[in-house]
Amino acid sequence: MDTMLLAREHPNLKVNAITPGYILTDMTRNAGATKSPEEGTKAALYCLMGELEGNGRYYGSDAVRSPLDRYRGPGDPPYAGP
Repeated sequence: MDTMLLAREHPNLKVNAITPGYILTDMTRNAGATKSPEEGTKAALYCLMGELEGNGRYYGSDAVRSPLDRYRGPGDPPYAGP
């Protein structure tokens, strides 16, 4: 929710949140992570360089808009809420 609040308070800035997903690192190697660090940059790169339609939004690991209050898996349809 801080993302939406900051976006409202600073409309001249682009404020969005992302998740990289469960990234395979030394710490997560034996814990089920399978996503490479390179794959984990997809949402960040999209928010940095993509044409975003709004502000104060959350993007999943596949760089698709997601809800803040529930899981939207990679490949699921984009969140179309407010």
